[in-house]
Amino acid sequence: MTENQGPEDQLTRTLTAQAQAYVEHGGAPVELTSVLARAGEIRRGRRLRASLVMAAVVLATAGTIGVTTLARGGSTTPVPPIADSPSTSPSPTAPADGLARIPLGPRLDHSYFELGVLHNSDGSTRQLPFSASNGLTAITPYLGGYLVANDRQAGNVSLYDGSGKVVASGPGSSRFVTTSDGVETAYTMNGRLYSNPGSGMASGDGAIGRIASGGWPLGYLQSGLLLRTGSVAAGGTPQLELVGGGQVPSAIQALSEITAADDVNDVAAGITVTGEGQVVSAKTDRPLWSSVTWVPDAFDGVGKYVAASDTVRHGTRGQMSDGYATKIAILDVSSGHVIASADLAGKGLRVVGSPVFDDSENLIAVVRQTNGVEAILRLSPTTGRLDRATRLVDDHLGTQPYHETQLVIPVGPQ
Repeated sequence: MTENQGPEDQLTRTLTAQAQAYVEHGGAPVELTSVLARAGEIRRGRRLRASLVMAAVVLATAGTIGVTTLARGGSTTPVPPIADSPSTSPSPTAPADGLARIPLGPRLDHSYFELGVLHNSDGSTRQLPFSASNGLTAITPYLGGYLVANDRQAGNVSLYDGSGKVVASGPGSSRFVTTSDGVETAYTMNGRLYSNPGSGMASGDGAIGRIASGGWPLGYLQSGLLLRTGSVAAGGTPQLELVGGGQVPSAIQALSEITAADDVNDVAAGITVTGEGQVVSAKTDRPLWSSVTWVPDAFDGVGKYVAASDTVRHGTRGQMSDGYATKIAILDVSSGHVIASADLAGKGLRVVGSPVFDDSENLIAVVRQTNGVEAILRLSPTTGRLDRATRLVDDHLGTQPYHETQLVIPVGPQ
């Protein structure tokens, strides 16, 4: 008789299946101890995030200022664009002389890439091959190795094993997405969509099927992987699909751009056809909230917050835009209300890419000065404090070999 298996056993079995698929794909064999170690990392991360949620509830009950307890779910009816409420925490502004005056805080609770070196949250480092790191646009850990998107290689998506050997490479999207717990990763390569490990949707090496050149994964909902197919829907918005079957909720299909999806609260984020930021519930098929100020970029993985940048970055409301944000915020997932924000405008600073979260619920973002110097900034949801999580990075000082990409935050929980 087969005994019932708990979620921790399921996690280990899932990672073991992923390891076997990895070897089938051509990677170096992975020891069972490595699989168990990775399972332990994920379990510790889950426990940490659960502890943070409980701590927030306790502190809020005690009346501690700066902690906001968030309700899950939210309104089940569409709402008009909200006038963003004042922050419950200070909204710091960067000093006039830039990144150097922003205080350096503790070590980042998330891995990050800096000038060819991957820095792990435990303080360890790994030198990446120059072929992977030069021109790097996205990276995510994968079973002792890593997936890399690179704009300097003909096959711009590559799968490396732990020794730095290229296991597979080919054209694909730089959009990598993971489940909230980091167990499953979706990507495209050589015209095929992969979702590893097998979760009822995939088998073998995780290949799901063919995908058009204009298609890529958008994120995981509770009903499966949300995908941009590469085609256009009748209303002119990108055609979406749920891998494994099921109907894409019409309110999600109506978004002109999907920026993120969350399998915790079963919501998707994006931009409306009129240029507002919006979070939509897949369960009710209705918007939870809309904002004329903020575009939601990334969920926190535990169902509390969403990281956002100003709509000016996207040029969605007729503004002139160079594609860089100058304002960042942590918003309540269910209401869109501002928990903390930072205004970098007029200080010679701009956000490179999209803000995301570390494993302690802080918003983190790569920020660049006009002279090219970069650092990762961190915004706290509990205090509103803005600090610097890394040293100042300037590859124009003579680093050899030259790395066009200075800082990148890897995709998914670390």
